[in-house]
Amino acid sequence: MPAIRFDLKGKVAGMAVQARGRRSCDRMLLRLNADMLRDHPREMIQQTVPHEVAHVVTDFMHGHQVASHGREWRAVMHAFGKPPTRCHNMQAKASRKLHYYAYRCGCEAPKYLSSVRHRRIARGHVYSCPICRQILGYTGEAPVKGDPRQA
Repeated sequence: MPAIRFDLKGKVAGMAVQARGRRSCDRMLLRLNADMLRDHPREMIQQTVPHEVAHVVTDFMHGHQVASHGREWRAVMHAFGKPPTRCHNMQAKASRKLHYYAYRCGCEAPKYLSSVRHRRIARGHVYSCPICRQILGYTGEAPVKGDPRQA
């Protein structure tokens, strides 16, 4: 039997994880979002659990060489009598708010990049403005919590 943990947070409802190179159900782990299970028990049991179990079955039968939501996975979902949908439509809260950093280019307004992109730039990635095409440069301002573009 796959192990089951209720340790997911945020908008991810479920996840099937398998140790690389193994094709045995005892090497599988199902991770579920306990908050979403509490808030949406029917949807989680009817949609997410079959979705993740279908990954376990597909992986056991075909290994890692098939697409995650490919033909084989869809066939298992049909065998379960469930629609083979990739994503859920349950309301969920983000598990964390990213920090956003102000960048400048040739445009008047600053561009705000998430902490993920900010770290990529620190490692050498280059981002340019989609409007003026100039390379974005960090302003040095302190980061803000939450996306200022959504305010």
